[in-house]
Amino acid sequence: KEMLAFIEARFKVLPLAEAIRILKAGRLQGGCACITFDDGYADWATGILPELTRRGLHATFYISTCQLNGIPLWHERVAHALAQPTLVSFDLPGLPPLVLRTLRDRQDARISLEKFLKYQTVAVRDGMIERLEAAAGSEPAAVRRLGVEALRQIHNAGLDIGAHTVNHPILAVADPVTASREISEARETLAHCIGGQVTAFAYPNGKPGVDFSEAHIRMVRRAGYTSAVTTQIGAADMQTSPYQIPRFTPWGPGRMRTSLQLARNLLTRPQYLEEQPDA
Repeated sequence: KEMLAFIEARFKVLPLAEAIRILKAGRLQGGCACITFDDGYADWATGILPELTRRGLHATFYISTCQLNGIPLWHERVAHALAQPTLVSFDLPGLPPLVLRTLRDRQDARISLEKFLKYQTVAVRDGMIERLEAAAGSEPAAVRRLGVEALRQIHNAGLDIGAHTVNHPILAVADPVTASREISEARETLAHCIGGQVTAFAYPNGKPGVDFSEAHIRMVRRAGYTSAVTTQIGAADMQTSPYQIPRFTPWGPGRMRTSLQLARNLLTRPQYLEEQPDA
């Protein structure tokens, strides 16, 4: 609520597609912003949706579609397993042994595991998570996830639904066939669920040249998307490609610190990948 109040007081919030169109026409005025959310969480329909509706603010929600088929987000599975009190230690190849005596131990373990697991292939990542769940006695079915009805509720409220792949892999780690399938199948699933078009995409983890390449930009274009967002900080301008739109998360805490973070973001020149036309 505090962050939305901050944004509402300082920016004119536009739908992403509209902002891109006006920006490319050279008519986007200063003080405009777009709001986006990534991944997909069970409490969106009862948490952020009423707040956006009450304030009349638009947003784009980028969804990883595995959970619409009953598979929770991988990092939510990790968090749920680590929260089980019966799990007091865990060994995973490639990481130091995890000792889970205190809450801080579990918080640190979550950070370490997520940093390590996200740069594995989906098959390796999920296999390691299954080992963690077995050790913790954690069932994936117990992990909350965004459902189709909540997704439709967000869409029916007039907000945009975008894709964030199926299983949230880092595309640079996936082989080309898998990456292309992750990109295209997410769009098809979401379009079927909401009964409408899905034209916006978010690269998982989103660092240009690290998490995705120019080849993945071409995959996104060929899949039928008209825009894609990164996690490169900075502000878009007329030269910004609609497939490499920078984003910034103002964490705060507090309005003064958030204002300083926004100022730094506006002064940061984004780095972009050179794009090649489709063959």
